[in-house]
This record gives sequence, structure tokens and C-alpha cells, in this order.
Amino acid sequence: INYSQSSISEICRHEVLRNPHNKYGLSLVNEAKFLRQGFIVDGRYYLYNVFFDTTIGAATDDVPYTIKIINEEIPTRKLFFRCDEKVAVPADRMISTATMDSQKYRGITIDFGDIEKLVNKKEIIVHYNPEHLDKVVMIIKPDRDRDGHSFYHIEVEELWNPDRARDSFVITNYVHSQYYPDKKVFNHVDFSVNQYSKNIFEEKFRDAVTDTEVPIDKYGDEHYKIWCVESDAIEISTWSKLVCATLDEPFRDLFIEMFSMKID
Repeated sequence: INYSQSSISEICRHEVLRNPHNKYGLSLVNEAKFLRQGFIVDGRYYLYNVFFDTTIGAATDDVPYTIKIINEEIPTRKLFFRCDEKVAVPADRMISTATMDSQKYRGITIDFGDIEKLVNKKEIIVHYNPEHLDKVVMIIKPDRDRDGHSFYHIEVEELWNPDRARDSFVITNYVHSQYYPDKKVFNHVDFSVNQYSKNIFEEKFRDAVTDTEVPIDKYGDEHYKIWCVESDAIEISTWSKLVCATLDEPFRDLFIEMFSMKID
């Protein structure tokens, strides 16, 4: 948010997506070998998407923290990633510039024992930083799958203070998940970025729908998916780690604090 950036439509115009890919532009990469700055699949080395955080969990890690979580905690899964041929080369021509002193992820432990209190009906929970006025919004919506089982869509989005935006648009990180309360597990987590025109984002951020007619849970003008993981049993603790690893640094503590609040 603090620097000039390309719009999602501009990025999409220059992409050449790997085939096959799904309607979201993601390819199945279960067999990929993941490295610090990219991954190898079918003899091609792809750099990670510009929106993917390559922060590592520990100084000795050889993959980004998000990948480490998925590898260690979701061994049986379908993993989909955005693969752009424009930033890919044959694997034998790969050059890595990863260093030992990259930013490291600060470890977090969260107790989500009270998540059940949140998932009775559609809920919108907003938590903000009084110093910088950034917000995290979590939207919880009940649904039923094809087999009639109840589940909840849980969406987490970071909302920067719009006063810090320098462009005519704002891009936010957004995590969507599906949670089954009867099993107390998730079966789907995906990460996207949303783009809003600055004036719409300002109204969304204000969260004053009676004045603006723009609710805080309004979807972005453009939605750009980066990765998705599907599995029968993604633990709540794993989901929480993936959300924290995906949110930008200022929003991680806000997300954690959501679960230390008293929720009526």
C-alpha cells in the first residue's frame, strides 16, 4: 500500500498461465519441489507470484513459511498455485539469490477453542489498530455443501488505513476458508488479493453503510487468486497459521487479538 504498484488487470494482461489451470488461474502442483524463491514442476522453475510472501519461519528453512506449514501439517492435500510462464525458466537454468538473512516470520500460537462462539449465523467482526487505524475484518457465513452438510465460509481481509494509499486503487490480502463445525476442521483455504478503487475502498473502510451504501464486507472490483489448498481435515491451528502467514505484518496481531476479545 505504501508504494506505487501495478493494477491487477495490468498484471493479468502480461501473464501467460501454465496449462492446465482452473477458472481462477491456478494449476495443480502436488508434485512440485518448493524452494525459497520459487518452485519446480515438470522441469520448469517458476518464481512465486509477486503477492506471495516468501518470508521464512526460521533461519535454516529452505522454503517460505506458508509452504512449510502446508508441507508439515497438510501432507494429504491438493495444492494449487498461480504459475506464470513469463517468470519461469527450464529448471537447469535456475539461479537462486536467496540469502541467509531474509526476514524471518515471528512465531505465533493461538487458541481457537472459542471459534464455535462465532459461527452461529452470519457475523462480521472488525478489529482495528487505534494507532495506525488499520483494520482486520472477518466475515462468517453459514452454507450447505452438495451433500447437505453445514459449513461456514470464513473470510479474513486486511484493510489498510486509506490515508496511506498513494494510488488510485487499493490492494488487500484476503483469505477464504470453509469450516465444518461438526468435524471442527477446514477442508479448503485459499489466498487472493482484492483490488478496490480508492473511493470505494474509503467507503468500505468507513463501515458506515447507512451513509455510503458500501458495506465493509463488499467484495473487490477485481479478485486475483494466488494459491489454494484442499484436504479432508485441515486443523484449526493450521488454518490460523496460514492466515497469519498470509496477512501483512501489521495485521497479524490484530487477527490474533480477535480471539482474545469477549464475543457475545
